[in-house]
Amino acid sequence: MWFKIYLIDRTSNKLIDLSKIAYVELKDKDNATVLKAKIPLAGGIGNGSLFIPTSVISGNYNVIAYTRWMGNFNSDFYFHQGLKIINPFMRLGDRSTLKNRLMTFSFFRKEEIWWLA
Repeated sequence: MWFKIYLIDRTSNKLIDLSKIAYVELKDKDNATVLKAKIPLAGGIGNGSLFIPTSVISGNYNVIAYTRWMGNFNSDFYFHQGLKIINPFMRLGDRSTLKNRLMTFSFFRKEEIWWLA
């Protein structure tokens, strides 16, 4: 997931250079942090990415971004954005990881049968 951060003054709608680091978190439906990143800011702008591993189950998540200075205020002022993640490697509600699954591949060639597990 790629993103860009703009640190903006709410009253003037202009970029501010108040903080040097932003924090981005991906939270699940139980508000538990799944992924977290520290993003450097220069002139109120930063960009980064979060790698979503195949072990993350499909569902609704929340992306939250904030600075330490924003921690002095109510978390309602943080950036919040809902995100639906669909993991094509798992059935809906399946909590097992891809590593725990047994995959069988069959290769047929003339009269020979090859099995790999």
